[in-house]
Amino acid sequence: MRKLGFDGPYSGTRHQFMIYGQNRMVIPSNTEYSVPQLRMMIR
Repeated sequence: MRKLGFDGPYSGTRHQFMIYGQNRMVIPSNTEYSVPQLRMMIR
């Protein structure tokens, strides 16, 4: 995700998060990700 321009991950209160510009995206603690889930997170 860093190659796409995201900074982080940073520690939050419950989950880690990454920053893209002024947007903050929470990273779920689920160990299994599907391709559709990742596409939805990136959009």
